[in-house]
Amino acid sequence: MHHLRPKALPKWLSPDLIEALPVGVYVCDAEGILVAYNQRASLLWGREPTCGDTQERFCGAHRLYLSDGQYVPHAETPMATVLRNHKPSGEFEAMIRRPDGTQIPVLASVSPLFSDAGEFIGFVNCVQDMSSTKTLEAREAASREHARAALEDKAAIEAVLAKLQASEEHRQLLAHELQHRVRNTLSVVQSLVVQTLRNTPDPDQAAKLVSARLSSLGRAYDILANEHWKNAPLQPLVEAALAVHPVDADRLEIDGPKVQLTGSEVIGLSLVLHELATNAIKYGALSTSEGRLRITWRIASGTLCFTWQEIGGPAVVPPTRHGFGSTLIERALSGPDRQTTISYLPEGVCWTLNAPLGDFATLFEET
Repeated sequence: MHHLRPKALPKWLSPDLIEALPVGVYVCDAEGILVAYNQRASLLWGREPTCGDTQERFCGAHRLYLSDGQYVPHAETPMATVLRNHKPSGEFEAMIRRPDGTQIPVLASVSPLFSDAGEFIGFVNCVQDMSSTKTLEAREAASREHARAALEDKAAIEAVLAKLQASEEHRQLLAHELQHRVRNTLSVVQSLVVQTLRNTPDPDQAAKLVSARLSSLGRAYDILANEHWKNAPLQPLVEAALAVHPVDADRLEIDGPKVQLTGSEVIGLSLVLHELATNAIKYGALSTSEGRLRITWRIASGTLCFTWQEIGGPAVVPPTRHGFGSTLIERALSGPDRQTTISYLPEGVCWTLNAPLGDFATLFEET
């Protein structure tokens, strides 16, 4: 993480928070001077500019081009426009040229930053690598050109065009999925940050909560990426949620059949498990040396039955205040075809999920 934290920036915009975000992120102050960026941003730029350098304004990229190929000086970029009008840029496509000459297509979105008093203090830019989509488009264009130039036989041409049509449909599907994934990621990140800040008056505590929740989100995305953004195995997701809070093996039981969650449910369950684990460490069974945690799941009548059971911790007291974490636990996986319950039992907190196989999860099939 590279940062120079001026007092004008809001306290919640901590270096840890910026580094935890699953996209390239950088921050400029009210003069447009670069003051913070994460590793993902430096990888996109292919360089590590010095924060606070008055020559590094609006962007850390070596050179920037719009989607039509037009070179744009830093002072004329959408980031500079946000600096002037203090309004969000909306999403836009651009091309980053690195110092070594390589180019990276990106999708970016710039948002202004304001102090508690409403004073404009800078902007933050979220940048997502779009190379996968552009590579697919380039391959498709090359294939079509080759077909037109090399094939003369009508039947062969028709056969190749049919394959190209299928390839084009597949490319469009992949491109749509990638763009949806980028937008969904930014939406989830924005929701986590906004809701956490809204429910946590103390800025330092809010920054810690946001950082932890985004780290949990990042681990879930890593698991999804390893599975090509399709189904993800349940047990690694459970283990990832507990990895931040190591638990002695003799105090932890994890047991259940091989089950895969559908991609759309991985994020929700990961966030719920993170909140449960955090509460168990702070207040529950894992806050004492005697407490234990049992996480089990089974399949019964076509339904996934998942249980988080804490045992042997301090006397359980139901919360008197419902913050964002409690709301996540209760509602993140709610739906008409599934049931979640949290019980504050004398022996420990118990959270259960009952969801039908199919849209939510599938049994793992050996290949």
